[in-house]
Amino acid sequence: VGPRSLYESFYTHGFKAGVEVYGMCATAGYAGRWHNNNIDSYLPWEFPWETFQFTLTVGKSIFGLEDKESKVVQPVHGIVLAAGYSSGVGLGRMKETKLAEGITTSLSIKNIWSFEADFPIDEKSAIVSSFSYSRMKERVEVVALPIPLRSPAPFSVDIEMLSLESGYRYHPLEPFQPFFVQGSLGVTRMKPLGVRSLPNYSYKSYSLFTAGCELPLFESGLIVVPQVGVRTLFMEETVISSRLLGYNHAEYGVKLGYKL
Repeated sequence: VGPRSLYESFYTHGFKAGVEVYGMCATAGYAGRWHNNNIDSYLPWEFPWETFQFTLTVGKSIFGLEDKESKVVQPVHGIVLAAGYSSGVGLGRMKETKLAEGITTSLSIKNIWSFEADFPIDEKSAIVSSFSYSRMKERVEVVALPIPLRSPAPFSVDIEMLSLESGYRYHPLEPFQPFFVQGSLGVTRMKPLGVRSLPNYSYKSYSLFTAGCELPLFESGLIVVPQVGVRTLFMEETVISSRLLGYNHAEYGVKLGYKL
């Protein structure tokens, strides 16, 4: 909710209902964002923003499967906690996008600090959840102005990114078990630093595909994880905001972890 005097308040709301019968569950929901209606402040906006959600799930009982209570308590083991640093370079339209004739923009993510937890399913696969903090720099440059006019200096702004993601990790090679491939989906919160924006934050989804190795350090329980990957940010096109595009970013980094 923003300042009342400037009519900049946003309201989010949602509703979901469902029915469960014999292990089958169906739900339907609605979510949206409204604002206090002021034509002078919101003339260029198209509100409300709405989404409808539907889910259908089935329980194990519908397939004749049952849960059995184990009398043996299994200790927690195999979980890997790791923290690390990554950097990278933009690819394609993230490296350079043409806004208009003679005006280009580029995006770059240089520093990514992350913390992750690796929960094993079996000897070859695991569920991985992670939290990361990074800075993305957006640079706008005028590259062609008529002579004798001089091109202005490039304008840049730092964007703070807080991200949450979850994914699936798999070790496909029997001869070299440390090697893994991983696919993840996440949501990042972006906030421009040093400039005022409305709304203050924006949320974008992304995918991240990585490959790397979990290399143990002797018998200490410590693990070094070098990895490379490609992140795809799903954002609106700079010029035509109604189009959703993928902005690719190649990354490389290393993590240090401990296996419980």
